Amino acid sequence: MFCVIFLLAYQRIRKDIVRILTGCLMSCLLYLIAGSVFVVFAVSLLMLEINVYRIKKSMLLMPLVFMILLVFYLDHAGYLYYSEIICFADGIYALKGGAGWVIYAPWFLLAFSPFLSSYSDFIFSMIKNKYGKVGMQVVLLFLCGVFLLSEYDDRKSLPVKKYAYYAAHKKWEKILHSCKIQPPADLLCLNYQNLALAEQGILADSLLMYTQQGSKGLFVDWNMTPFVSMTLQQICYCYGDIASARKYAFECNVCARSVGYPLALKMLVVCNREEGECAVVDKYLSYLHKTWVYRDWEVDTLSLRPIESRVDNFVYRQNMDQLAYDNVYDKKLADFVLCSYLLDKNLNEFLKAFYYFYKNEKNIPVIYQEAILIGARSNLQILDYFSIPDALKERFLAYQSFCKANRSKISVSGKESRNVCYTKSYWYYYDFNPVRL
Repeated sequence: MFCVIFLLAYQRIRKDIVRILTGCLMSCLLYLIAGSVFVVFAVSLLMLEINVYRIKKSMLLMPLVFMILLVFYLDHAGYLYYSEIICFADGIYALKGGAGWVIYAPWFLLAFSPFLSSYSDFIFSMIKNKYGKVGMQVVLLFLCGVFLLSEYDDRKSLPVKKYAYYAAHKKWEKILHSCKIQPPADLLCLNYQNLALAEQGILADSLLMYTQQGSKGLFVDWNMTPFVSMTLQQICYCYGDIASARKYAFECNVCARSVGYPLALKMLVVCNREEGECAVVDKYLSYLHKTWVYRDWEVDTLSLRPIESRVDNFVYRQNMDQLAYDNVYDKKLADFVLCSYLLDKNLNEFLKAFYYFYKNEKNIPVIYQEAILIGARSNLQILDYFSIPDALKERFLAYQSFCKANRSKISVSGKESRNVCYTKSYWYYYDFNPVRL
């Protein structure tokens, strides 16, 4: 946007020397505003001067060439911060290493538009009918919409970005409200939804009040991408797995084209602060202080989570199950493990873990009691170990009778399921909801 505005202002300057010098100043200013966009602006100026203004004195181009060489020298000498994003669009606009033609196509079209416009004028001059000219432009716009608009569409990643923003600012209620209005369609959104439930202390109590697709909705598989790493670092920190949170924050920064992502750098600061690594904290703070937004940020401004007496919370684990067994009194971590077993319909492991974590507890979430009743289908002796209210047993018998009478009509995605009073029970999830493994 700034590049186009600057080009429009540049074209209104008539005197050659004033226009060229102003273009140099605009290029420097655009670099400060938008980084590598100044490259396409500088190339566009050269194209305009050669094709449109056709200046005769080539010396007028020297200030612009000098400015470009100066920037490259400063980069090579190491005086410029974020050196990786000086010239290439994928360092700013894309999280992956190579942006591809989708990012660079607008740069090429804008820079060489003075040459392309002359060819388009020639083509349009051959069409005498004004309706034909309008129709051709409509066809071009239609082709751009079909082949290009979908490539720039942000609707798929926008929910994840929104939830990540809410999670970074601890707006958990907004995540849950958004998930109620529009159920999550991918696993990353489900991770933020269930993280919000855990942070609100209602993961087990409200698990099936929201969309679920297996344990991957609690902890998605890591695929070495920034979005997933950013999500997993928050999940691990929430449940007290400090070492894994630090690991994913580090991996998230490895994916960055610049020094690192601020949220991941902040997580590294917090994790190393909790571990007592003061020198490492100072190193990552020095990176944050070079940015505009975080130049005055200090770790003391965070309300650090009080560390309870944990076992091995700084030792990396392949999963959080062992960490939960080592910290039996951490109910948030225990609920994570138990809910992951329930979402995968792994009742054998659930019953073992439930007996370990809740054997002396009186207040048991309803979803756990419902799961125990399902386990009792194949082994009635299970009920001897766990106390289940009679009212829930009667409800379970009514559910079984209902399923026998209406099994052929029940569909998770069908209209009939919306009117079933058991859809929010674990029984219904276990019998009819598909699990995404």
